[in-house]
Amino acid sequence: KVAKDDEDVAANSDVTLLAVKPQQMSDAMAQTGKGLQDKAMLSILPGVSVERLRDACAVKEFRILRLLPNTPALVFEGTFACSKENDLTDAERDFATKLFDSIGTITWVKTYDLDAACGLSGGGPAYVAMFVEALADGGVKEGLTRDVAYELAIQTVLGSAKLLKDTGMHPVFNWNFKMWGACAGASSHLICARPLGRAADFFHIYINYSVFKVVK
Repeated sequence: KVAKDDEDVAANSDVTLLAVKPQQMSDAMAQTGKGLQDKAMLSILPGVSVERLRDACAVKEFRILRLLPNTPALVFEGTFACSKENDLTDAERDFATKLFDSIGTITWVKTYDLDAACGLSGGGPAYVAMFVEALADGGVKEGLTRDVAYELAIQTVLGSAKLLKDTGMHPVFNWNFKMWGACAGASSHLICARPLGRAADFFHIYINYSVFKVVK
């Protein structure tokens, strides 16, 4: 069946996914007309509350789950921060869980933590990409070709993340490897001695700014 408009789509769907930019939300919700009545909607819009979603819709009696994905879902490694405070039925929640589990992992958080999750996991892929680029740049400066430097940097990040996830090892595991003393020990101390105090401070600033932009 070919739907004639967005209202028809919503009316003939058990669950609707709202995936537009926040500034397009009002128009998108208006186009659903009365189609969402007694239906469920999954919203991936950052910074847009349940109250704003309801206010923008012609009907008020529909169920909402807010969640925030990230781009690694494109390769089935996404991270989905989902709001614990939702009014989906058990069947609808099971559907959402199975859907997003198929392309990543789900973490259930309190609604007020969604903005922070957006700054962390939503913006995180960009920060990781910047880190990979910086690692590769360092390798190139030491004589590696760009292709080799990228391959080594990407696999290093991928392998390190898998090591942390699979073993439950704390992220500061590098301090526990004596064999890294000559290779990474001194350089790690150098990074942590930068003017901002710790390398992590840079990422704290990036995440804080991302959250600021979401809630602004």
